[in-house]
Amino acid sequence: MHRNAILLIALFLLLGSPALAGGISTQNLLSPQQEVTGGGADPFVPAPVASESQGFAKARVDFNRGFSSVRVDLQYDRLDGEVTRLHFHCAIAGENGPIALGLIDTVSADFDNSDVVTLDEDAQTISGRLTLDDFPETDACADAIGQPINNLVALSRAIDDGLIYLNLHTDAWPAGEVRAQGPF
Repeated sequence: MHRNAILLIALFLLLGSPALAGGISTQNLLSPQQEVTGGGADPFVPAPVASESQGFAKARVDFNRGFSSVRVDLQYDRLDGEVTRLHFHCAIAGENGPIALGLIDTVSADFDNSDVVTLDEDAQTISGRLTLDDFPETDACADAIGQPINNLVALSRAIDDGLIYLNLHTDAWPAGEVRAQGPF
């Protein structure tokens, strides 16, 4: 079954909330005042910060029929900084969590898949196709959400269950400038 998931990330001011503003999805709208907990000590978990970004992004996430690949196309605008990272993280709404699958990461090679994902700063887009081979060797999600995210079927189910968020990090907001919580 072909799964098209469209997610809109429209991030507004983040007063007192971490990493990013509230992503818009069919079931979740984070308000600028919503507190997000977690993070800080673990370098792979964003620390709560106040982002006053006016940035936003729109992403399309498509899993193929056999769940052997996922296509991600993201367009962003009005970010305060240069894109440094884009990841799927595992955590429920209102919390920060570890990285489930990295797309672009200029900070940690462990989560960088820029060999199959392209960042075009002029067009303000990120796009690529990931497979099982692109998952990190260790899975940090089992401790965070009670289930491993070590393949595309598990990622798809966790997105549908609201256990995954997409986080776009910049040099201005290292913990994340814009974010959207699944399901998207």
